[in-house]
Amino acid sequence: MSQQVVVQGDGRLYWAAGFATCVPFIGGLAILILPIILAEKSRNDPNPLVRENAKTAANWHLTAALVIGGIAITSYLLAAASFIFLVEDLFSVGVVGLILVYPLVGIHFVVTIIGTVRSGDRIFRPRFSIRFFR
Repeated sequence: MSQQVVVQGDGRLYWAAGFATCVPFIGGLAILILPIILAEKSRNDPNPLVRENAKTAANWHLTAALVIGGIAITSYLLAAASFIFLVEDLFSVGVVGLILVYPLVGIHFVVTIIGTVRSGDRIFRPRFSIRFFR
């Protein structure tokens, strides 16, 4: 007698996509493209848990990428401007900005781990994320 196993999806795949930032050289682009592709793919999923987790995971990954990328680019520009215009205050502001990037990356990984673990049976919504997908 054969048994049929019904596999229902959960949102773990979409949250685990946040670890794409660990891929050398293409991690910065993967974190921008992969969540969008996965969120669009999940639109036709019959399970509302999967759809909501895909949207919230994509929102979090894009928010983290924009914040971390924005701070990093601004810091590099301030540090470069300090060398060009010989203003030492800009360099220290740029260095402080770069120092802020590391805790933000750590927060991104912690939220991604929590989302991957909790999204198996419920919708995980981080408190600080911009809603790109509704």
